[in-house]
Amino acid sequence: MSLFAAVAALAIIGMSRLAGQLALLTTDAPNDATSFPIYGKQPGPKSRYWEAIRNIPPKAAAIIDSLQPYLCGTRLRLGQVNELCNIDKHQIVAVGCIEFQIRIDGVSSAWRKDLKHTIVISVPIAEKSNLQPDINVPGVVFGEPIETTDTVSDFEIALDRLGGIYRLVRYDVVPTFAGFFQQEIASNLAESQRVEPPGKADPEGKRWSQPRNG
Repeated sequence: MSLFAAVAALAIIGMSRLAGQLALLTTDAPNDATSFPIYGKQPGPKSRYWEAIRNIPPKAAAIIDSLQPYLCGTRLRLGQVNELCNIDKHQIVAVGCIEFQIRIDGVSSAWRKDLKHTIVISVPIAEKSNLQPDINVPGVVFGEPIETTDTVSDFEIALDRLGGIYRLVRYDVVPTFAGFFQQEIASNLAESQRVEPPGKADPEGKRWSQPRNG
């Protein structure tokens, strides 16, 4: 498994466990399809999407709906998580291209010519010994292997976007559901601290006695 796929898989696993815990708020036995679905297209009425969120509280399911990639915006990063996992199931996530910048110093002029897989930089021959090239590689872009497509890949992601995927799930997606668990914790705490009033019968028919002085 590649680094990209590993990050994506951990994000998917984390969100699926979140979905499972949400489902446990409504039932002791969530269905096997329970998960945090990520769809690039709006799910149809018979889609497995609805089975995945069937046991999740309606308000939490509405939040999952709002985070779907087909609604675009920053949610596209969730789509990249899903796409990485899908690619890794069948092939290796490959280098799609390398972004780089070239700066030429030390000469009076320079000319650039772009070939299919090459860039040719020409300078005055009398100044070639003064040439000072500075090549900066700000990012490596990964995507589908070249042999799988005859056109530009539909999926590309830069190496530095891994951190963005982590931050999206850790700080944007997961905390959105914190309120559902806080309510459950508060409810359980209140139940555990409930005190029977003196003289009231317990479920077994016994009676609580008041303490006596002396």
